[in-house]
Amino acid sequence: MSSGRIIGAGILGGIIMFFWGWISHMALPLGEMGMDSLPNEGIVLPQLSDSIHERSFYMFPGLDMKNASEAQMEEWTKRYEKGPRGILIFDPTSDITAMSPKMLGTELASNIAAALLGAIVLARVNGTKGTRIYLAMLMGIAGWLSIDVSYWNWYRFPDMYAVAQLLDQGAGWLLSGIGIAMVLGGAKAATAPVAAGVE
Repeated sequence: MSSGRIIGAGILGGIIMFFWGWISHMALPLGEMGMDSLPNEGIVLPQLSDSIHERSFYMFPGLDMKNASEAQMEEWTKRYEKGPRGILIFDPTSDITAMSPKMLGTELASNIAAALLGAIVLARVNGTKGTRIYLAMLMGIAGWLSIDVSYWNWYRFPDMYAVAQLLDQGAGWLLSGIGIAMVLGGAKAATAPVAAGVE
């Protein structure tokens, strides 16, 4: 199969995935499932801004795992089991615009890159369009299993957030797979060779 067709399939699949992301987050409730606004934001945010000055991924209760002593590990385990526990992704900067062209462009580029990798894999599949579409959906579910289930398990992401991501990734890769398969086409199943002297 020509590289041009594979690239075209990846571009189309990425564009479809991008617009599905807009639909799932803006027109459907998937983008808000398992997410809530921060309670007492007017009180909490100033305190966080006073304490946190770098954009980073923060986990609490915190512990320097590499340098912690056995006693510190035991004390951390007790605090973790008692709770509260969680993560905080905090960005104190003020130089970003919501839904900026840069952010949208980055999202589109990442979607096209992901779909292009998917198209490369699906082009190697000797199957029908339906088979390729089905496998594309499985790619999305595989990504969900390896990423979002881990977030749910280790970082305590809400149940409904994990469910929303399954629907989002599964449907997104299904729709993207349709576009990819339409460009790649379907491969005809190979017929088994007839043995010599056998009809």
